[in-house]
Order: sequence, then structure tokens, then C-alpha cells
Amino acid sequence: MVSSVLQSQGGVFRALLPCCFAALVMLAGLFFANAAFAQGGHSGYTTTAVNMRTGPGTKYPVMTTIPAGAVVSISSCTQNGSWCDIRFRGASGWMSSKFLRYGGSGPNYSRTIPYVAPFVGIPFVARRYPVYPRYPRWQPYPHRGGPVYRGRPVRPRPYR
Repeated sequence: MVSSVLQSQGGVFRALLPCCFAALVMLAGLFFANAAFAQGGHSGYTTTAVNMRTGPGTKYPVMTTIPAGAVVSISSCTQNGSWCDIRFRGASGWMSSKFLRYGGSGPNYSRTIPYVAPFVGIPFVARRYPVYPRYPRWQPYPHRGGPVYRGRPVRPRPYR
């Protein structure tokens, strides 16, 4: 009787083993898919040499110029689709979508980003970024007083 119970339990375990393995593989796939999506975004490439800026607009300072044909990762775009948040060689910045094309596979390859974004899942986001003025030096205001050095410093008296 004990051997028949063990044999029946062994059969159950053997039947459940492939299901457990399949569930484990599916969970691992979900984990790695989320990690890849968080890291990469969507693939795109530049059509010409274009400036990468610190914010979505020409008022923002230029970080670098990306050469034509360079592969970039597209994270999101502004609500009207005119500027996209991208990553290039480890740096994050903004680029005009006029100079970007979709680099993923399928029928949308080489199409403009505002057209492709709803079909491939590039999110449109509403963000507000303040524009800070540039100062020519570290100090925002010039020194208006006289000379900074005014003779020998006075040594304080020792405490008694």
C-alpha cells in the first residue's frame, strides 16, 4: 500500500515538473523583458548631424552633436511629438524628432517618430522644464566692492 501511494505521488510530481519549469521560464522572461525595456527604450537613428540638448527646445543648451546615422535609444516624446528624450553613448538628452527615424524591425522601419510612436509604444509625456540662464562665470553677479585684500589679517587675542 505504501509503495502504491509513493508511486502515485511520484507520478504527480513527474506530471507537475514540466509545468513548474514552464512557469519558471515565463517568470524569468518577464523579468528580463522588463529590464531590457527599462534600459533600452526604442531604437532609432539620426538622419543628419543633430544637436542633443538638455531640454525639449532650442532655448536649452547643446550638450553634444550626434553624427548622421548614429543609433540612439528613444525613451519618450513630448505630447505633440516634436521633441524626443533619447540616450546616446550613456548620456541622456533631447533631440528634435524631425531628425529621427525609427530603427526597429517591421513595416515602420525608417518612418518618422511622431507617425510611428503610437504603433510601437513610444510614450508621449507632458513635462515642464525650467530654462536657466547661462552665466559667464561661476559667480552670477560681478563683485562691486573695492579690492578684496586690505592689508594683513588681524590675529584675534587668545581666550583667557
